[in-house]
Amino acid sequence: MRLADLGDLPPTLSTEQAAEVLGCGVDHLWKLAREGGAPVEPLRLGHRLRWPTVAVLRSIGIDPEVGEVQAPATVVPMRREADG
Repeated sequence: MRLADLGDLPPTLSTEQAAEVLGCGVDHLWKLAREGGAPVEPLRLGHRLRWPTVAVLRSIGIDPEVGEVQAPATVVPMRREADG
């Protein structure tokens, strides 16, 4: 999928579409969803999952409202002060 194609995405994505955007396999994304470790919380509709497009895009550093690619937030571990 090209960056130019992202503007044509529907409001929610199928698991196949979300996996393509996230760059992982469908089975892996299903596993993450089952274990609660997916980068985005899916919407559960019976046995189907739908993935909010805006949340999926933001999880990879794309803000669709701005139309720009931004670096994803990183977690920096806190330093412990040396014992005096």
